[in-house]
Amino acid sequence: MGAGADPMAAIASFITDSVLRQRTATLRAIVDGVLAVGAMSTHTVNISRTGAGTSAEANFLTAASVIRAGNVLGENAGLLTSIAMHSSVYSYLQTVGMLTFSTSTLSSGGNIAWGGGGVGITSTQIASFAGLNVIVDDQLAPTPDTTNGDKYPVYLFGQGAVQQGLQADFRVEYERSILSKQDIASCDYHQLLHIDGVSYTGTDNPDNTTLSTAGSWALKYDPRQIPIVKMVVNTPFAATP
Repeated sequence: MGAGADPMAAIASFITDSVLRQRTATLRAIVDGVLAVGAMSTHTVNISRTGAGTSAEANFLTAASVIRAGNVLGENAGLLTSIAMHSSVYSYLQTVGMLTFSTSTLSSGGNIAWGGGGVGITSTQIASFAGLNVIVDDQLAPTPDTTNGDKYPVYLFGQGAVQQGLQADFRVEYERSILSKQDIASCDYHQLLHIDGVSYTGTDNPDNTTLSTAGSWALKYDPRQIPIVKMVVNTPFAATP
């Protein structure tokens, strides 16, 4: 108030951001539940480290591992358009983007050596990777693992894989009550999130725990027609790499 800002407008902004975070958490619960149903389990590709030691490139997000993950869809791999990850996984992509490579010999079979220097690099921002649009969201937090390295989820989506319906747009209203001398804010929204190819079989008014349970879903399509894939990776920028 001392800065001349509207405190209720700020609160309305915070409420909006909070609801968006809740919707992201709900979507992740739905995706995890669907990916645990029967044949959909093949849509989870885990390349993270499984033993003590140090994580290596084979455990990190690379173009090769993305292509490998897409192969679970067979000929439908080309339907994938977006990839969502935590900022710590994204930081590895930034690092790779700033590396230069060279070889000690131009003859066939010469080894490629990676090094710093950033020759020819004009931007550290990675807007796309392996042909997919990159989405960075720190709600995709890792599962901590002090023995095998923290496990980060990475999600690949095809366009229209998740359907959203709105009965009414998200609305935040605020007004001052002259009787109580209070400022009052209220919000309401009516939405639907669903993945084509499955049906919901759980209880009414589910929470995220119910949505993330395989028993809440039934598979209706051939899994290869559902363009959603989950990867589990390590990153050198994790608390426990």
